[in-house]
Amino acid sequence: MSDKYLSAIVVGRNDDYGSGFMKRFQRTLDILSHTVGKAGFSDDFELIITEWNPPRKMPPLKDALKWPSNLDIRIVEVPRDVHKSVRTQKTKLDSISSDTIGFFEFIAKNTAIRRAKGEFIVCSNSDIIFNQQLIDFFAQKKLSKDHIYRIDRDDLEINVLRKKKMSFDDQLKRFPDNVRAAMVEANEKRHVMRLHSKASGDFLLMAKEKFEKMRGYPEFKVDGAAIDRFGLHCAGVYSEQILLRPPLQIFHQKHVSRHAMYKDSQLRNSKKQHTFFRAEVKEWFKKAIEHMETNKVNLNPNMRDWGLASFDINEYPVGKGNGKAIPSIVTMPIAKDWVDSPVVALGVNLRKPRLDTKRNIL
Repeated sequence: MSDKYLSAIVVGRNDDYGSGFMKRFQRTLDILSHTVGKAGFSDDFELIITEWNPPRKMPPLKDALKWPSNLDIRIVEVPRDVHKSVRTQKTKLDSISSDTIGFFEFIAKNTAIRRAKGEFIVCSNSDIIFNQQLIDFFAQKKLSKDHIYRIDRDDLEINVLRKKKMSFDDQLKRFPDNVRAAMVEANEKRHVMRLHSKASGDFLLMAKEKFEKMRGYPEFKVDGAAIDRFGLHCAGVYSEQILLRPPLQIFHQKHVSRHAMYKDSQLRNSKKQHTFFRAEVKEWFKKAIEHMETNKVNLNPNMRDWGLASFDINEYPVGKGNGKAIPSIVTMPIAKDWVDSPVVALGVNLRKPRLDTKRNIL
């Protein structure tokens, strides 16, 4: 029996990602505290934050933010030495290593997924705000384990975020009239695939057991925009999609491009050195997604210890908790009867890079 009905998962660290990250994160926390409390959902909800490779010279998240006292919040810390070990798991699709980038978003999300206590899990981001109607929808506890839930995001104009002395309810009422672009319109014009994949890294909700079945997000070291889409199609092998529409909404707080994450100026300015700009990698992902949709087979190559399941790491209960470190417990045990990914078992050859069946990875 799950301890919670819903686990919300975000990732981050105190590195000023996108400029003003901590302000955006604090705003998300404050509004989430209000909406969850108003819906009477606090006892059935938890927020898990993976703090990946915290910067040495900055305060950790537990000390840098004001934590709402009405929410169960856990910060799972992935220290620098664990981050550095990720480079030993490279695949042929990877050119980004732990020496190049300090943060692996989707391995961080997997780390939280494997430690979630909720019957359902929603993966989102630290600068995404859920409106009251969406939280009320969660609180009804009518989610189906047979479905994936997706929702489009709207990008908030900066001016509406600068308004002060407004109640949270008034802020949320203003948001729909101050959006920069409705993602649903662009998606309907540009994407024809069965699954609704635009900005899927901002909202993916389904039963915990389905996340376990799909093996979490694929732990490629490539651009996140490719991984979230690939992960969605892994999930689509097992579940049908429901696309939530207004008045259920999520809002993204505008910031500088994610490519600011790359500290090395040569790498940042030379696109050819980034895996996600290589034509053969894009082609592989395209073919793999088409194969999954056509054949209903999961091509996620993750090994049995995905989500750092074999690592001993700590977490910090904040919010309702006392902020003291405790061991972080894996709630999805490492499977004893693990079967290798179909990407190996079926010998699927999806153009370059070729599959290495001896190593059981790409």
